[in-house]
Amino acid sequence: WSPLTDISATDSLAIVSLNNNASASYYYCTVTNAQGCKATDSVLVLLFPCDTKSIIPSVFTPNGDNLNDTYYINYLCATRDFRFTVFNRWGEIVYESNDPYFHWDGKNKRGNDVSEGTYYYIMHASRRDSNGFIEIIRQKK
Repeated sequence: WSPLTDISATDSLAIVSLNNNASASYYYCTVTNAQGCKATDSVLVLLFPCDTKSIIPSVFTPNGDNLNDTYYINYLCATRDFRFTVFNRWGEIVYESNDPYFHWDGKNKRGNDVSEGTYYYIMHASRRDSNGFIEIIRQKK
C-alpha cells in the first residue's frame, strides 16, 4: 500500500485513518505474485465530515407536487445514538425516528397528514444536538 501515511496495512487489508486535513486521497495497492508479476490498483477515499456540513431545513411542502415533499437532513453521520422528534404546538409527538437517513412525509404517527403550520423539533445525534422549528406548507401552486 502507498502512501503509507495514514495507513495501517497488513498483507491483505489496509485500514485508512485520515489524520491529516485532506478531504480526498488516492491510495494504491501493488500485488506481486510468486513469479514476479505485478498489478497495481487504486482507490479514491473521499472524506465528507458529516454533521459539520449538515443543513437543517426550516420548511417543506408535502403537497404532492414532487418538490420538497419530504423533510430530511443531508450529511448526518450514521450513528446508533440518533433521535429526531417533531412536536405540534401542544407538545404532542407527531413524528419520531431513530434513523439518521429518515424522510418525513408530513404525516403523523397514525398516518394522517398533519396540518399546515409550525412544528418544533429536537434532534439528538452522537456528535450534535439541535432543535428548532419546521414550517409545513401544503398549498399547491
